[in-house]
Amino acid sequence: MTMLKVTRIMLRSGHDKPEKLGAVDAVYVPEVNICFPIEKLYDYLLINPESICVGAVPIVPVLEPNGEKFVKSIPDVTGKDMLLQLPYLYEWRKD
Repeated sequence: MTMLKVTRIMLRSGHDKPEKLGAVDAVYVPEVNICFPIEKLYDYLLINPESICVGAVPIVPVLEPNGEKFVKSIPDVTGKDMLLQLPYLYEWRKD
């Protein structure tokens, strides 16, 4: 199965810089022209593990102790989350 690639992130209102994963509101997957809200992507990845990636790095679902759902990439050799390195998407409309 071919992995879908995330190419951009949308930040939550009030965040101008993604310093932590909680600042990411949604991710854009151009192959299917979908902007996934993080909570929906979390649910999708539970059923379809390692089906979406950043570059060649898979994205995995993570559940916070307070019940908040988010996703992160498996860290590379730098230890940085590749998701936070993506360019921003400021607006999205499905054509």
